[in-house]
Amino acid sequence: MSIKGKIILDTRRATEEGYPFKIRVYDTNIKKHKYISLFWYSDLNHWENGLLKSHPDFRRLNGKINKRSFALQEEIEYCNKQKLNITNALKIIEAGLEDKELEIFLLKQRLKELEGNYSAKLIEFYDVRIKEKIDLKEDVRPFELTRKQIQDFSLQDIAINEVTYEWLNEFILYKKREGTGEAGIMYYLKNIRIIYKEAQRRESLRIKTDNPFLGLIKTVSRKSEIVSLEDEDFKKLLNIENSVITSKAYIKSTNELVNVWLFQFLVGGHDLADIANLTWNKLKNNRITFKRHKNRRKRNGGATVDVKLFPKALDIIEKYGTKKEARIFGFIPEVETTEYEYFRQNASRRLKLISKKLELTDTIKTKSPRYLFRTRSGQLLIDTHIMELIQGHKSQGVSFNYQGAIPYEIQDKEHEKVINFLN
Repeated sequence: MSIKGKIILDTRRATEEGYPFKIRVYDTNIKKHKYISLFWYSDLNHWENGLLKSHPDFRRLNGKINKRSFALQEEIEYCNKQKLNITNALKIIEAGLEDKELEIFLLKQRLKELEGNYSAKLIEFYDVRIKEKIDLKEDVRPFELTRKQIQDFSLQDIAINEVTYEWLNEFILYKKREGTGEAGIMYYLKNIRIIYKEAQRRESLRIKTDNPFLGLIKTVSRKSEIVSLEDEDFKKLLNIENSVITSKAYIKSTNELVNVWLFQFLVGGHDLADIANLTWNKLKNNRITFKRHKNRRKRNGGATVDVKLFPKALDIIEKYGTKKEARIFGFIPEVETTEYEYFRQNASRRLKLISKKLELTDTIKTKSPRYLFRTRSGQLLIDTHIMELIQGHKSQGVSFNYQGAIPYEIQDKEHEKVINFLN
């Protein structure tokens, strides 16, 4: 028996209605759990390896649990008899054995598998291609990120020939339910297409010659980061430690996230990746120097940023800096890792929630500090060349070839003008 199932009270996270009842499905072959929500709820004190009679709606709810448990055992038995994987088992358990169309579809899928139509595997080929890219000294992060998304979606490897229009459409719907935006979904689809076409070129893999991506991949125009915050909004963020806007479990990480966002703004509106890369050995005499992550493939890494750390930025480092690690903010995962990408995505979702709970004028994102810093400098009529030095741009044009170095005293004075409203 590879598929197991049980109704549990999921005590990992409470909702307004209480803790949710879920069906926990476990595949012993791949050692993974998946959950199906039942949309029933209970307080923790009414549950102890089963629903207690103290529950105010015990008779009705206990009856529903017993009835669903009985049906679940029949579904589990069926899934194991048909040797279904966890993905298909979840479909059966969620829909029920009465859904004959689904049952026929899954049996056809199983028949194809037994007939041996599936050979070269998608995730397996991702591993091959990633190794090749490493040997070629090429960027592998897009492939690692997409591989992880496929693994989370499919739970186990699938044949490359199973990458059909229907499978891709299901993947799109899955990512949308997760909250991924159109641009992110297209990013993953384009990478899957790269892998698919590369596999087609290798005759030994016997990949079908179709193009299942037709009509699915679209050009998405990224909207510029237009955001407007009032001085009072910044003050609310500065006072985040005194705002009860999250559960106790998230107070520490919320404070860290908001203060990193403020630090981005205070040092010139730099990207989250640049803040994640900052190291203690680049902090000297209340100044920080670094190369922008965006320019890492440019000759010499592009322009060097050298900015002063004003008191509020130093306070954030003192309070949230990880002094025992090489990086100043070591709680942010290392850039160009899957963990960092998840951190960044989660940060965007949480900043949106924080903006709502603090009733900010606008919704902030991880890239908002750059736009806000540049906008405020323009409103103060600060010299563009100085702003480009602070933000790590290289000024273009013939006239700048004759431009001498700007003393730090001048740069710092203009920098301070942009952020002194926070004092």
